[in-house]
Amino acid sequence: MKINNVKKIYKYILSAGIVLSAKITNAQTLSIVSDINPGNGSSIPFSFSVMNNKLYFAADDGSNGTELWKSDGTAGGTVLVKDINVGGLSSFPIENTAFGSSNYFQASDGIAGTELWKSDGTAAGTILIKDINVGIIGSSSPSGFKGLGSNVYFIANDGINGTELWKTDGTASGTVLVKDINVGSGSSSPSGFTIMGSNIYFLADDGVNGAELWKTDGTLVGTVMVKDINTGVAGSFPDNFLVLGANIYFRAIDVINGAELWKTDGTTIGTILVKDIYSGTSGSGPSEMKVFGSNIIFSANDGNYGTEVWKSDGTAAGTVLVKDINVGLSLFSSNPVGFTVLGSNIYFNAYDGGVYGTELWKSDGTTAGTMLVKDIKSGANSSFPSGFKVLGSNIYFSANDGVNGEELWTTDGTALGTSLVGDINSGLSDSNPSNFNVMGGTLYFSAFNLANGGELWKYTPSTAGVLNFDVENKKIVIFPNPSTGVFNLVYDSESNSLVTLQILNVSGQIVMSQTLNADGAKNLIDLSGFAKGLYLIKTEQSGQVSTRRIIVE
Repeated sequence: MKINNVKKIYKYILSAGIVLSAKITNAQTLSIVSDINPGNGSSIPFSFSVMNNKLYFAADDGSNGTELWKSDGTAGGTVLVKDINVGGLSSFPIENTAFGSSNYFQASDGIAGTELWKSDGTAAGTILIKDINVGIIGSSSPSGFKGLGSNVYFIANDGINGTELWKTDGTASGTVLVKDINVGSGSSSPSGFTIMGSNIYFLADDGVNGAELWKTDGTLVGTVMVKDINTGVAGSFPDNFLVLGANIYFRAIDVINGAELWKTDGTTIGTILVKDIYSGTSGSGPSEMKVFGSNIIFSANDGNYGTEVWKSDGTAAGTVLVKDINVGLSLFSSNPVGFTVLGSNIYFNAYDGGVYGTELWKSDGTTAGTMLVKDIKSGANSSFPSGFKVLGSNIYFSANDGVNGEELWTTDGTALGTSLVGDINSGLSDSNPSNFNVMGGTLYFSAFNLANGGELWKYTPSTAGVLNFDVENKKIVIFPNPSTGVFNLVYDSESNSLVTLQILNVSGQIVMSQTLNADGAKNLIDLSGFAKGLYLIKTEQSGQVSTRRIIVE
């Protein structure tokens, strides 16, 4: 390789601020973070939250019971925050929720019962906020934490008013009952806290109207029922709340339409049925709702096609079946679940009726654009992909390919780009990766192997913009990658023979061809007029062929 041309390449690299990586980039790492419960004991980390670039969670180190831990992603930085219930007993810190400079959770110190706690990440700053249900026997069991303004809202039982709506500013004096919705010792049992504007919307049962839609601005007078949808004491049981624009969409039951899709703008008159999808009282049972552009995507059963993928723009006319994946009558359902948005598509698992089993699907919101991504477990067997989490330009999830057991997988939306990340528990045995969280460009999760038991793991994919550098022939550099469409390609070779380039889409079709300079100069590759997604760059010089993956965002 010519020295001057090597310098040119590195000049481009340095000016772009991009890091070199090997063929399958060295920046990709899959590893255990820390063996918290040493040996093959399991710490079983769960109830994760992220605050100030630290991961907070509950774990059992085998000595102190299940207590509050934190991690910065290194073994040395994975430490017990505080042994709240001193000794081998457990405080079971769960419902971890980061808000402001504190992590809020419920825990039991063995003295006050299960009560409201917070932590700033230090032992001294991990404190009981208030013993709401006073005494060791009584527990308020706070849960459902949702931050709004300067307060965290939650439900708790003080032993007097039942399970009701509370709020805290992080102090004992600022931890108060918002409203006794079901007056007296009865419980309104609020749930589904969802923020829209300056209010929190939720389900609550006042003991008169049944479980209905409520909202609160944090004041006694501002905590009101929005609408008695199912008139009387039966209740409409609103749930699956989702904000889109100036409305909250949700599922609710009434005696006329059954469980159907509703929306509210926060007023009684603006709380309306979107569409009676399953005509009559049966109810379509909409669920798995997710915002997708100007629509919501959800699963529903209209009585004709079974439970399939639907979308709605908030109007009856715009609420339509996207695709009948498991073709046939209402007995045949694809049961799509796990809707997760990445780029211009939404991903989920679905059952097609026995050709591929329950596998990974994607949709752009059209019938033609709703398709199988990959048959991970070949044939009619099912890989059951689940736990979808977006990181960068990929989705990570758990799946079983029938060879490696239940392991960590990734997809960029193409069959080629859907692959096993690593076989954590070697062979057919499952590592059962779960509790996926993203912090600082790294995926954190719990997983099991025979050597370490159930512990905290991490995976760091190649950083966006990392170059694909062929360490074998050291000829090709492409940057930036991903790109909005314009790429720089540097090909340096001792040979003066022509370099031919072809760009292929994921179907293997050639979408562009050109001849390259092989002298270390920059070649401009312009795909700005092409659809977003994965492409392959294929170069050939004197019979030597190399391929690279590039992504148009």
